[in-house]
Amino acid sequence: MFNKNLYLPDKLRDFVGSPQFIQYTFEFIEKGDKMAGNTLQTWEKVLEYASVPLHGTMSRKIRKGVKLQINEGKIYEEAVLFISDLFLRVTEDEGGVSINTYYDIDSIASIRTYSNKE
Repeated sequence: MFNKNLYLPDKLRDFVGSPQFIQYTFEFIEKGDKMAGNTLQTWEKVLEYASVPLHGTMSRKIRKGVKLQINEGKIYEEAVLFISDLFLRVTEDEGGVSINTYYDIDSIASIRTYSNKE
């Protein structure tokens, strides 16, 4: 668990491994989980804005006139999105071939939308 040979000031060495330290660690992890949930909710809202439900499925189609770019990568225009709490799947059709691109939802750093000014 904790290497006692590691140089730490006495107060810190006594704190590490104590019940207070363990409680603090759990609170930190729990806070991190909540922050991850907030990030997921943010990306869901952005993707919902940029798309419309696809009738009879859990998927969404990018709105007409809207383009979507994830992590400064490829720009999608006529694609179908499937949003889960673990990943985002983007399905596009190129010449009769269905291409699925998967993004780890926790690895999405930015989503950019393009649309015409009204």
